[in-house]
Amino acid sequence: MNATRDLPYGAAPEHRQRMRIGAGIAASIVLHALLLAWSRQPAAPAVPAPAQPLTVHLRAAPPPPPVRPTAPQPQPPMPPAAPAPTAADTPAGAAPRFDLDAARSTARKFANAPDPTKVGTAMGRLPPPPLQTESKFERAIKSAKRRDCKDGVPGGLLAPIFLAMDKKDSGCKW
Repeated sequence: MNATRDLPYGAAPEHRQRMRIGAGIAASIVLHALLLAWSRQPAAPAVPAPAQPLTVHLRAAPPPPPVRPTAPQPQPPMPPAAPAPTAADTPAGAAPRFDLDAARSTARKFANAPDPTKVGTAMGRLPPPPLQTESKFERAIKSAKRRDCKDGVPGGLLAPIFLAMDKKDSGCKW
């Protein structure tokens, strides 16, 4: 019995398989060429909308409320000040005493007061910048430390190879 008689057109099975693969490749090439030709066609130019004139209305800022001068409030009478110590009253080796609490309260008063040159301007409305507790160099030193090797090394199963190739004191810290 001849095997080629059962096949249509008298083709061998291997030849028919090659023909199917060739036809599939040819169909794929034709479809890709059509897709490229369709995607490279210039798009229809969009019709620009008629330009409308831009109108800007400027309004003056409302005038600030009038400032009424207030009469100074009378202050209670001050108790008589203690007489200043003279050279005869202080011992020979003692220096005048510095009031640290008064200096701190004065410094706080001036530190929290707004800048008089910025009052009433846009800069006066901005919040003050936060106080920096670290210098730029301290932050750079803290960020320069080496990471811990136990936290994870990139490479997954190949991590030991990366660690073996790593230079001494340049990678992670054990």
